[in-house]
Amino acid sequence: PSHDPSSLQGYAKGVLVDGRTVEVQRKPPASYGYDHVCDEHQTQSEIFESVGVPVTDAFLEGYHGCLIAYGQTGAGKTFTMQGPGEVDDNLDCDVNPSAPCVDDPNAQGLIPRVLQRIFQRVEDEINGSLLHPDPPIDQRPCDMQFTVKCSYLEIYNEQVADLLLPVGSTSNNPT
Repeated sequence: PSHDPSSLQGYAKGVLVDGRTVEVQRKPPASYGYDHVCDEHQTQSEIFESVGVPVTDAFLEGYHGCLIAYGQTGAGKTFTMQGPGEVDDNLDCDVNPSAPCVDDPNAQGLIPRVLQRIFQRVEDEINGSLLHPDPPIDQRPCDMQFTVKCSYLEIYNEQVADLLLPVGSTSNNPT
């Protein structure tokens, strides 16, 4: 039989996740509700479909969008947002064949998936492929310009860092 290494060391899972609820195992138990909660069993694709797609589609309809990954150190926030890193030896496919690869589209995080969806939609709009095959004249594709702006911020120890600033930049205050 397989054994969970944490149970062998006397540890037990202290937080249970159920869709939109987090239950903290303590006396008395505490339960917290959220729009969406992900646990260690959700795939990158499932996270994108349940969280990324609705936020991205609302953004494409003109609403502001924001995706936040929150959790303790080592919980998987960066992996969830970005996917596997290029320099992480633990995620190197040659070193660890069962690890998610940088080149594996199934391992992509929220950021590359959201950007891909946004720019595919822009391309579809420009090409008129979102329109009816034989649209009325007033609905035919026209010359359009699109501007996409984004921020990539990290909040750590109550300090905000703009992760899109060039390395060595003196200003780290996002606008």
